[in-house]
Amino acid sequence: MATPFTHNRLASSTGSIHALPPELLGHVFLYIYQDPSVPRALNDVCNTHKLTFIMLVRKGWKNIVECTPILWTDMWLGRSPYIEGEEAMSQWAAHLDTMFKRSGALPLSLTILVTCIDLEQVIQILLQHLPRCETLILRGLEDDSGSVVQAHLLTNTSSDIYQILSSPLPMAQSITIHDFTFSRDPEFRDQRLWLDTPNLRFLSSSLPDIIPFVKPLPEPLSIHGSLEHLSISGGWEDVSRMLPPSRLSLPRLKYFRVEFIDLLWDLLRVLHTPNLEHFVVHCALAEWPEQVHTPITMLDNLQTLEWSTGPDALNEETNLHHLLRHCQNITSFSYICDSEAVLNMPEYLAGETVDAFKLLSQPTPDGSPQLCPKLQRLHLASANFLDIEELVIRRPALEFVSVQCRDPADEVVTGSEATWHAAVDRVRWIRSKVEFEFPICKSEDGLQEMEGVVWNPVGTTSDD
Repeated sequence: MATPFTHNRLASSTGSIHALPPELLGHVFLYIYQDPSVPRALNDVCNTHKLTFIMLVRKGWKNIVECTPILWTDMWLGRSPYIEGEEAMSQWAAHLDTMFKRSGALPLSLTILVTCIDLEQVIQILLQHLPRCETLILRGLEDDSGSVVQAHLLTNTSSDIYQILSSPLPMAQSITIHDFTFSRDPEFRDQRLWLDTPNLRFLSSSLPDIIPFVKPLPEPLSIHGSLEHLSISGGWEDVSRMLPPSRLSLPRLKYFRVEFIDLLWDLLRVLHTPNLEHFVVHCALAEWPEQVHTPITMLDNLQTLEWSTGPDALNEETNLHHLLRHCQNITSFSYICDSEAVLNMPEYLAGETVDAFKLLSQPTPDGSPQLCPKLQRLHLASANFLDIEELVIRRPALEFVSVQCRDPADEVVTGSEATWHAAVDRVRWIRSKVEFEFPICKSEDGLQEMEGVVWNPVGTTSDD
């Protein structure tokens, strides 16, 4: 018979941890605080401390947490109090000030749920502690699927956001600005936003109204020496006034993502990124110019280029060719449809798309590939097996080829069995030279499949 779990047994099982000295308990709490397997809620709108469950166990533990500065270095600002009135807001502001001061002078990680908090009420408190921020995140609420929740939320103004981002952030290493709405102040519309962040390494903004750039050293240098990751979105709006007015040198930039912007060449003209390694162009609907004459810096260190396309893309080939001519050392190239365009893949295949095979197969007079001769990995939106075979022959450096969507002519072989076997042999030969991936069609009743090549034998014979 099992022994009942009595109060005395509970007391003895926890007595050992109660007997630990406060210094050692502080180390235990810090381990839990920093453990990524103990995450805080995705939308911590109540400013809940990550160790609230520990502070509720006993008063002594609560005192240890409150008196250990490092346990207050991951700050979240969520919902303002529902109770209106100056007294309620004053108490809430005082509570936030106390939370900040518990971290002492230690570096901070600060997350602001912008659509839940009235920034005007706490802006002065924030400005006091922003210089200590190593990580700053401004974002909206998200549901479980990651979609942004917009209903019944507060709307802050451009001036609030700009005041935060333009304040000195000498310790900041990472800034993320992600999916929230705010009221556009005419005074700040199209205003250039410089971040006073000399040590910033990571910068990402998905808002077209906020296209920040790191403030460089004064001319003639115009250089920012620490930024390694930059991601910006134009939202298909005219953001020309928000771009740097003159050359900005980012010698340590390794990753650059540009999305929903028509001004790619204007951007590349003013940014000097000699050590860029990974470049993502997510601008499938851009109004590409018919001719490109913009001089840009050679991207000699670029290793990976990702270019998103779609069924409505126009003048892509000229622009893509111009870019490829400036990054001859890339080893990985992706020319694929974005997630929305994949849903309209038949429309894409029927449209006037870039012939990536032709683009990459144009040889030099000596017969070697003209563009990207060091290419090792290739991801294409669509190509047939015959083109892939010829591409592999022309480019012996290739190691991997993937096709996002099968050419309709390759999906199901309807000719003779010999024709089917020839297609199978072609795929086998390709796979003997490179790693080759493509979608496998579902084999329905009556169909046969080898190496991902499907044959419909209906109406054919082995002698056809």
